[in-house]
Amino acid sequence: MPSKYPELAAFITKHRERAGLSVPRLAEQIGVTRQTVHYWEAGDVLPQIAVLEPLAQAIGSSYEELFTRAGYDLKTLPQPEPYLRTVYPNASARDMKEAKRLFERMDAAQRRKKGKRS
Repeated sequence: MPSKYPELAAFITKHRERAGLSVPRLAEQIGVTRQTVHYWEAGDVLPQIAVLEPLAQAIGSSYEELFTRAGYDLKTLPQPEPYLRTVYPNASARDMKEAKRLFERMDAAQRRKKGKRS
């Protein structure tokens, strides 16, 4: 059976190896099972959103890149504010509101662009 997520699988594998981590060590470090990491690297399943940040830190990738490569978008997050607060911890409430508005506008534009290609 072909891999569902071959690009993400290759990305995780490449970065895990660059970080010098074995599958068991990565699994232990981020609190998942070895089988879970194997599924990601086989491209069978996507990492859950909650594990993306620790996974990105462990493999030396940015959270944003991993989030995007996994196919998630801002609408996937239950609330964008925690994500934005993580990325911009010192931003004022006004700046956070503006960032959320901007991300939502960019996300809508991206969806429109994808819709035109279909």
